[in-house]
Amino acid sequence: MNKKFKFKLDGLLKMRSFKEKMIKADLGKIVKKQTEIREKIESLKKDILEIYKAQKEAFDNGNVDGRMLQFYPQFISQKKAHIVEITKLLSQSEIEYSEKVKELKVAMGEVKVVENMKERKKKEFKKKLDKKMQEELEDIINLRRKLAKGS
Repeated sequence: MNKKFKFKLDGLLKMRSFKEKMIKADLGKIVKKQTEIREKIESLKKDILEIYKAQKEAFDNGNVDGRMLQFYPQFISQKKAHIVEITKLLSQSEIEYSEKVKELKVAMGEVKVVENMKERKKKEFKKKLDKKMQEELEDIINLRRKLAKGS
């Protein structure tokens, strides 16, 4: 009489849980990408500050030629353009992140629905099993009473 509970939709639950885990992994990749982009932007900004310092030192020392005067603004404008491009990538990544979060919410909801269904079925199973055991106990007690009266 020792039956175990078997949920018929366990396969579905496993598939949905796997999908949820995959979405979480994708979210992790997106966050990592965003972090790398932010670090790259900070690196570019640091490069610009270093060029400004180098330019100031060159002017302070008085050894500035014509080519160097042309180099500084071009370098800075290229770095700023690169920052703008990378910032666009960051905003695209943030949009991708928000879409994945929505997808994750749906996946988590689907998993929760099946888990709740499993819990309900498990409670029903346990209730039926307990009722059956109680009936068997009552039958055994009644048998003993009849045997005790019969002797």
